[in-house]
Amino acid sequence: MNFDEQTYLLIAAYIEQTLSATERIAFEKRLEEDTALATEVQIHREMHTYYTEPDTLHDLQEYPPATMATLKKHLASDETAALSQKIRAGKRIYENTQKRKKRIRLSYYAAAAAILVIFLISQLVFQQNATPQELYAEYKNWEDVPSLTVKGTPDAEMAQAEALFLERKYAEAITIFEKQLPTQHPHLLIYMGISYLELNAIEKARHSFDTLLQSNTLDSHKAYWYIALSYLKQGDHTKAITYLELVRSNPKNYGYEQAEELLEAL
Repeated sequence: MNFDEQTYLLIAAYIEQTLSATERIAFEKRLEEDTALATEVQIHREMHTYYTEPDTLHDLQEYPPATMATLKKHLASDETAALSQKIRAGKRIYENTQKRKKRIRLSYYAAAAAILVIFLISQLVFQQNATPQELYAEYKNWEDVPSLTVKGTPDAEMAQAEALFLERKYAEAITIFEKQLPTQHPHLLIYMGISYLELNAIEKARHSFDTLLQSNTLDSHKAYWYIALSYLKQGDHTKAITYLELVRSNPKNYGYEQAEELLEAL
């Protein structure tokens, strides 16, 4: 939520403790009645604390790449974009009022700049230090795999296989998948390939994904993404990039946005 110039100046003064007793009491009453304003103050307070307490700044190199990948995704989120807009708006307000409000130090805007610097550094650390195996662990997302059972016509055996898959009992799931293999259903091939991949049977996994690729079904393009993941797990940069480029060749391909991120990281 955006506030007017006077409100941002009050927030700054409140955090800097430059309000008079009467002004502070009146402003705190507003905070009790306006949850959006209270949230805004909390954001700026945390940013102010982050900037003014050096002990809270950590060496980004100490974090594992997987953590940096998570940080990168968070900082690239819609919430961060909204915060960036607030920073720019605040900067404009500060510049417009600096001459007549010299005593107000808007240090939380500097904190925002520090956060953006950390974002850039985190991207660099993420791209430099993450191994292919760590990228695989970060980007595999089996929650997006479509269900093997169809509403209204449940298949007890396939439901059991899917349950085993979700419990990460991949070897047991494969024994059921293999019985159904002659159907060559694209979803079944995906489940089969992922199960082999998680068991480190890479070649068998790729055989399932290659079969999916040649299936000429609506899901065949998903094979590019899964094959790319298989090469990441194997530590093969070159082939992983080749298949990620195939994913990125069409914005409608499964895993398009993730492929762009991985290509940057590789």
